[in-house]
Amino acid sequence: MHSWFNTGDSAHHGHIRRLVQLGERPAGLIKPWLIPDGTAAGEPLPGSQFIDGLGSSEMGMALFGQVTTPESPRDDRCVGKAQEAVIKAAVLDENGEEVPDGTVGLLAVITPSRTPGYWNDPGLTRSFELNGYWLTGDVARRDGEGNFYHLDRTADVIETADGPVHSLPVEEVLIADCAALVQDCSVVGVPGKAGEGQRPVAVVRLQADAGDVTADEVREKANKALADAGLATLDAVVIARTGDDLPLGPTGKVLKRELRTRHAAMFTR
Repeated sequence: MHSWFNTGDSAHHGHIRRLVQLGERPAGLIKPWLIPDGTAAGEPLPGSQFIDGLGSSEMGMALFGQVTTPESPRDDRCVGKAQEAVIKAAVLDENGEEVPDGTVGLLAVITPSRTPGYWNDPGLTRSFELNGYWLTGDVARRDGEGNFYHLDRTADVIETADGPVHSLPVEEVLIADCAALVQDCSVVGVPGKAGEGQRPVAVVRLQADAGDVTADEVREKANKALADAGLATLDAVVIARTGDDLPLGPTGKVLKRELRTRHAAMFTR
């Protein structure tokens, strides 16, 4: 095994770092979207490469991508630079204007690969078009070197009384920094009491050897790691004891809308 490929939603660092420890890869041929052909000179390098892409059916392909190897530094939620098929990629405000680097906004692209629209639904199509761009449905930021960071789906942003909380960076910390307890997780926002806005909740699948750890113990450890990372902490943890407790769609994605519905009354009942 020398290469792993992922397209669609970008992968979590905690999962990637485990995979790239496996196998070996030919020296000198690590390039995005190209499979090494074994012709490079020199000894193989230990570990594999993970080629991660952010894309969707509407975008036509994975339009952002980067390669991670065992030597790559950790850079949570970085999805790399826009690929050659992209005429322009930007982070926009709600008026369709580009925001400064480092500012969170709506991820948008201009590319010939994008869909012409949704079948028999021009209104839905127009809702994803803004100032000549196609909105990907993601919240992101860009750094000064042109790297994009995928923070959330627009539908999954947690609107707390203290401002928006993006679920994906929180998940990164739980999976990577609480790996002794957390095998996988999904973070969603559920309603608080009147005036509280939404409150962040993590539904967690434990490691097989985590023992009889309680949800409060997981939350305590997770919140310390989140505070150390400068991120919002969790108001609750729910332990997924069965597969049904962390429901997946046909493509293997966790159904966050289902989790929001299931736990909607957690703080209000």
